[in-house]
Amino acid sequence: MIKRNLAILLLLAPVALAFGQKKYTIHGKLKGVGDGAVIRLMRDEGNLLTTLGTDTVKNGGFYFSGEATELTAMALIGDGPGFPSKWLDIWVTPGSSVAIAGENKLLKTWKVSSKVPEQQVQQRFMRASKLVLDELQGLSAQESALLEQREGADEAKTKRIWASVDSLRRIQDGLHSKVSYNELALLTTIKKHDRVWMGVLNDLSRTVRYGSDTVLRRRVTDVYRGLSNQEKNNDQGSEIRVNLFPPVVVKVGEQIADTMLRDLEGNSRRLADYRGKYLLIDFWSVGCGPCIMAMPDLKALHERMQDKVAVISFSTDRNRETWKKACASYKMNWINLSDGLGNSGLAAKFGVSGIPHYVIISPEGVLLDSWVGHADGLLAKKVAQHVKD
Repeated sequence: MIKRNLAILLLLAPVALAFGQKKYTIHGKLKGVGDGAVIRLMRDEGNLLTTLGTDTVKNGGFYFSGEATELTAMALIGDGPGFPSKWLDIWVTPGSSVAIAGENKLLKTWKVSSKVPEQQVQQRFMRASKLVLDELQGLSAQESALLEQREGADEAKTKRIWASVDSLRRIQDGLHSKVSYNELALLTTIKKHDRVWMGVLNDLSRTVRYGSDTVLRRRVTDVYRGLSNQEKNNDQGSEIRVNLFPPVVVKVGEQIADTMLRDLEGNSRRLADYRGKYLLIDFWSVGCGPCIMAMPDLKALHERMQDKVAVISFSTDRNRETWKKACASYKMNWINLSDGLGNSGLAAKFGVSGIPHYVIISPEGVLLDSWVGHADGLLAKKVAQHVKD
C-alpha cells in the first residue's frame, strides 16, 4: 500500500509542479500609506482594465496571487483620497514573484523588483522621469480632490473649481512634454524592442498625432523608421504607423471606405453587403462607458427601423473573446463587426480618435454624417435627419 501511494504521489508530482509554476505572487510593502487603504489589481485587456482582485493595506502590506499562462500586463491602482488617477504597470509570467516598495501614495513610481525582463524595462522608463512623474501624480491628486468638490456646489463655486482644474492641467501639459523627451532619449539606448519598448513608442506616436510639437514628431518618426518590417506590421507597429501617417479620412459626401470584416461567428463581411439600407455605424469598445450607455438607444433604433436602417456596432477591441463576451453581456442583437485592427484599420479611415464615434451612410454608400459622443436622444435625432421613420 505504501509503495502504491508513493507511486501515485510520484505521478502527480509533475502536475502539482506545473500548477505551482503557473502561479504568480505580488507582495507590497508601503510607508506613508495608512492601513485600510484599498489596492486594486487590474488586468490590461487592451482598451479595458478589468479588476482581478482587491486587498486592504494591513501593517503596511498587501498581497495578490493568481495564475498566468503567459506574459501578462497588469496594473495596480489605489482607491481613496491622496491617490492619483494613475496606475502602476505590472508584468507577470507563470511562476513570477513581484515585490513592490512604496514611500507614499504616488504609486506610479513605486519600486518594483522582478525577474521579468519587461518589468525591468518598465522600471528603467519610470526612473528616467521619476521626479517629473511624482510632480504629475501630485497634481493629479489635487485635481481629483477639486473635482470631488463639485458635488452640491453652486454655479459660482463650480466655475472657480473648473478654473483651478484648467490651471493644473496646463502645468501638467508641460510636465508631460518633459516625460516624452525623457522616454524618447531612453528609447534610442535600448536595443531590444519588447512590448514595453513598443508600447512607449506607441504612446509617443499618439502624443505627436494630436500635438503640435514638430521636433518631437520628427524624432519619433525617425525611431519608427528604424524598426524592422516585422515590428512595423505587428499590432503595436500598425497603430504607430497610423498615428504618424494618418490615412485619408472619408468626408461627408464621399463614397465610404470598406474592407474585409468579420462578424461574431467569424464569417467574412463587408459594409457593401448591407447596401440598399441606411447604415448607422457605432465605433465602440468594451472599456468605453459612454459607448455602453448608448446600447439601449441602439437597440431601440434597431428594433424600430431595421427595415430601413442597418445598425452596425464596430468593435475597436483587438481581443476577439473580450468582444464576443461583451456583445453577449449587453444583448447586442443587431449587426456586430470587427476587422481586429483596433483603431488602425477601418476606424482610422473614418477618422475615429474618440469613442463612441458614429457615422450614417446612405443606401448608395455615401457618408452622410459623422460625429463623436453620446447624449440621450441624439442618435434618434441624427437618424431622423436622413431617414423618415
